[in-house]
Amino acid sequence: MVDEVNILFEGDSKLRPGFHALLARHVERARSQRIRVKFISGGSGPETVKDFLRICRSSRSSQNILLIDSEGPVPNTVHAIRTLRASSFWDQDVVCDDDQINFMVQAMEVWFIADPQSLVKHFGQDFNINALPHPQNAESTAPSETVTAIRRGLRRGRRSYDKVSDGARLLEFIDETTVSGRCRHFRRFMSLIDRVV
Repeated sequence: MVDEVNILFEGDSKLRPGFHALLARHVERARSQRIRVKFISGGSGPETVKDFLRICRSSRSSQNILLIDSEGPVPNTVHAIRTLRASSFWDQDVVCDDDQINFMVQAMEVWFIADPQSLVKHFGQDFNINALPHPQNAESTAPSETVTAIRRGLRRGRRSYDKVSDGARLLEFIDETTVSGRCRHFRRFMSLIDRVV
C-alpha cells in the first residue's frame, strides 16, 4: 500500500478545490488509512505531462496519476501511454502503467454536459439545458463545442462561462454516478481512484 497519491491535473491551480471536492469521499478514506492525497496543478497539457514524468522519477514510492484533456477522441485507453506519446513529450526512462494516464475526454467541460443538473445548480434555474448536446454523447463533443454550448445555455444578460472560476464550482456539483454512467473515461478514472485509496 502506498502512503502518498499525487494527482497531477491539467489546468489552473484554482481548480484544485473543485477536484478536492469531487474526490472528497476518496480523500477522507485515504486519510483514514494514513494515505496523503495531493492535487497538483500542471497548467497546460504539455507542462502537466512534464510534471508527471518528473514526479514519477522522483517519487517512485508514490502512486502518481495524470489527468489531462485529450482535446480529441480517445478510442483505446488500454494503450494510454502510446496515445499520449503520439501527441506529447514522453520520457522512455519513466516506468508507469497505462492506468496512471487518464484523459478528460475531450475536455473537463464534458463532465458538466454529462450532468446538466450541475450547470443548473451552479448557474441557477435560468440555465437552459436544452442548449447542451445530449448528455449520453458528451464524450464525442469537441472541446470548443462544449464551451460554446455552456455559454449558449446562459440566458441573455448573464455573465459568460469562465473555465477556472465556474469550472472549480462545477466540479463540486457534478454527480459521480451520473457522469460515470455517461462518460467511460471518467468512469475509468474513478475506478482507478477507488482501487488506489
